[in-house]
Amino acid sequence: MGFFFARRDIDRGKEIRYDYGDPMPNGQSSLEFITHQSTFKTRIVELNSKYWSENIKTRVVGDKLVFPNGSVYRDKVNTPKPEEILQIDQNEQQKLEEIEVKRANTLSESGNQISAAAVEVETYAKVRNFYRKISMDPVYGRANHNILVYRFKDNSGTIHDRYCDDGEFGAGRKMLKILQDQNLTNVSVVISHMMGKHLGPKRFDIMEKALFDTLKELL
Repeated sequence: MGFFFARRDIDRGKEIRYDYGDPMPNGQSSLEFITHQSTFKTRIVELNSKYWSENIKTRVVGDKLVFPNGSVYRDKVNTPKPEEILQIDQNEQQKLEEIEVKRANTLSESGNQISAAAVEVETYAKVRNFYRKISMDPVYGRANHNILVYRFKDNSGTIHDRYCDDGEFGAGRKMLKILQDQNLTNVSVVISHMMGKHLGPKRFDIMEKALFDTLKELL
């Protein structure tokens, strides 16, 4: 499988596309911007707000939530970092290629392309590997946003569920609520959004359809 990455960044209010190998305005390599770090749009911010409402003065530092006593909470699944992908060896790549991913047809609207991919998961490790595999995909790697949701039950019966918006604020929470309302477990889904014309809230309806279409292929 060949590697290809692209993303969009915001520079003084304007949306600019950087493909693999393109020079950045600050002289850095665009490889450092393969994936959007969306920590501030994920569950960690909700946890921070929750603790503040309980008068516990936590702080969000990078991808961590720091408590007043110095203890740290960190999400177990984050957007893959460039080095985590670029340094994958042949054995790791083979393991990722063996992950069986179910996909549905891409949905198009006003130049927007919305796709979904899903796998069965029972551990955080499987969720992480799935997200890494998607980040390496030539099609998904070009997307503006790859929204991750997952929900699984461990051996003790505890349900673990999270989401990562990847810059598409509100999307992860909405997609995770669908999994919760449907009482689905042991599943992880990535919704990929290649942006066209502005869709507004309508994009969430299309993402929901993509989610259900892909779950039909998986379940």
